[in-house]
Amino acid sequence: MTELGPVTWPPAPITTERLVLRESEARDRAAFIELFASPEVRTYLGGPRPRDELERAVPDLPGRRPGLFVVELDGVMIGMTTLDRRDAERPGHVLPDAGEAELGYMFLPEAWGCGYAAEACAAALGWFADALPGEPVVLCTQTANDRSMRLAAKLGFTEVQRFEEWGVEQWFGVWPLVTPRLSPCWRGAVCQLSWGRSSVTSRRRPAFLSWAGEPKRSSRARTAGGLAAGPGPSPARGGSV
Repeated sequence: MTELGPVTWPPAPITTERLVLRESEARDRAAFIELFASPEVRTYLGGPRPRDELERAVPDLPGRRPGLFVVELDGVMIGMTTLDRRDAERPGHVLPDAGEAELGYMFLPEAWGCGYAAEACAAALGWFADALPGEPVVLCTQTANDRSMRLAAKLGFTEVQRFEEWGVEQWFGVWPLVTPRLSPCWRGAVCQLSWGRSSVTSRRRPAFLSWAGEPKRSSRARTAGGLAAGPGPSPARGGSV
């Protein structure tokens, strides 16, 4: 996975109506472990990680890298959003040279159902649009992940393709659809794209979403999913919002 790009990191904390998006801190370690150990969060992300393994693997200061925002509510971490470059060798691209920014997110179950994921992801997308104007962002999640499918629509992602990966159907979308650099053809997908709208005809192909803050494990074990999405097997990259 390549670096996000020429961005100033960390940016000043981003404040929304209810949330703060900021760089991770040592006090967030327990929440990081809980996200990866939660069966609910990891339903569509390859399953939970053993807690004892996470206690050994997660560093004292986890998630310190460009593109990873801790999402804080009333001074407490409730989840995270990530923006990472999609690996070029993975299927699912909209730029001729690949390397698109990919949105991922995971939120603790107690934070689901309140609109926090939409609020946080919209803020992260806004930051990205200001930092790297004109670049599209992609998202991939299982079609079975109703929460992430609804969130993608709410955020304004436009469907590009659906394909099968690890025996399940994946949904692949792009935001915003206002760039003339989108690839007109990708591995069997015929895309007719224009400023502000799209018409897409596709054959099913595999897609993969990768989440970039997870302790390293085999690529086969990573996907997007629930209120969670990002790089992992099922990485945009989901779990459950």
